[in-house]
Amino acid sequence: MIKAIITTLGASLIIVSTGHCNQSALWGKDGELWKVNQPLKDFSFAGYRQSEVSIPNIPKSVSIRDFGGHGDGKTDETQALLKAIAACPIGGKVFLPAGDYLITDLIEINKSVVIAGAGMDKTKLILPKYLVDLHPRPGKTTGGIPTPLWSWSGGFIEFNKTSEVGIEDLTFQFPETPYLGHFEEHGSNGVNFEECHDGWAQRLRFVNADSGIFVSHSQHITVREIEFAAYAGRSSLNHEGVIGHHAVDFMHDSSLCLGEEINFKNKFFHELGIEHGAHANVYSHCTGLDIVLDHHQLNVHGNLWTDIDVGKGIHIWANNSRGSTMDEVYWNIRSAKDIPYPPFKLKNIVVGITGRGGEMRGTNAPWAEVIAPAELEPQNIFQAQLAKRIGVAKANAVLGAMTP
Repeated sequence: MIKAIITTLGASLIIVSTGHCNQSALWGKDGELWKVNQPLKDFSFAGYRQSEVSIPNIPKSVSIRDFGGHGDGKTDETQALLKAIAACPIGGKVFLPAGDYLITDLIEINKSVVIAGAGMDKTKLILPKYLVDLHPRPGKTTGGIPTPLWSWSGGFIEFNKTSEVGIEDLTFQFPETPYLGHFEEHGSNGVNFEECHDGWAQRLRFVNADSGIFVSHSQHITVREIEFAAYAGRSSLNHEGVIGHHAVDFMHDSSLCLGEEINFKNKFFHELGIEHGAHANVYSHCTGLDIVLDHHQLNVHGNLWTDIDVGKGIHIWANNSRGSTMDEVYWNIRSAKDIPYPPFKLKNIVVGITGRGGEMRGTNAPWAEVIAPAELEPQNIFQAQLAKRIGVAKANAVLGAMTP
């Protein structure tokens, strides 16, 4: 019997495997074969405070109810939330008790505070307006198509140039309107981290979002336990089941960010994104209907994708035609259909993906080992590297600390 540490549904478990196990020549059983950067890099520093400590459970400092918040789903709570944030001490928490809170404008946060609800099934932000109407930001695509900048950036909750910030335990509820289509988005966007470090977004649900979470010019941001859903009429036949643009996107030179436990009940154009110089980021333990591992612009490299069930596997490599997928690591990528291996010229590391490919082993990338994902040990190389660096018990505590 072989034991492997994994994290699932907010709890760390010791799983005992009795099936056939295959270990990578890059790692071995416990990392005894690993030589850092030859060619597998150390990704364990990704996430809040290098994943060395748990995301803190900060006590409530102020409540939105103290500033006129009702949580009745009818009263405009925008000013109450802004007042609560202004009154919250640095390093404190603004608490939104169970209820529905109507927010009608962008909330900009420029200091170290946490916005927290009572749980994604208890606290809901109702966002009936569109950012494009509130704050027009006209722009163009790289092909010159006029489109709002909200199509691929920004959010109703904006963290700017700060650290030790977070948002947790609530749902974003956007209007029940049909998805307008690619580059037609009006800005039903959730959260944006801009020039931040050591922050988090955890235990969040996004319903009918154009885009969920953007992380731009930022480092050591953890995005964890995120769910995407939509009402039944959100997508039209013209969009082949797509209900939004970008779900989670690490962009604009962001590095060492961690996306973990991200689950999709619907299809986006781009589910898990890396773009514009982003590097050394990690996507870990995610599931969806037909996930795109999206490399959106040039000069993205050195990121890790591990323990991901992409679903159908039809669009896994969509939007990766710009040659920007250099020096990536794909470790335990599962699919309902065989996935074509990336070309060797891209110098990626591929260990344990659904399908058959050519073997390639050497001192440097490219490296490819044809191992069935179900047989690969460890299943999650990010978690294995973290356990090796800080110890099994400590890693287990950090990865399992997902509930307050």
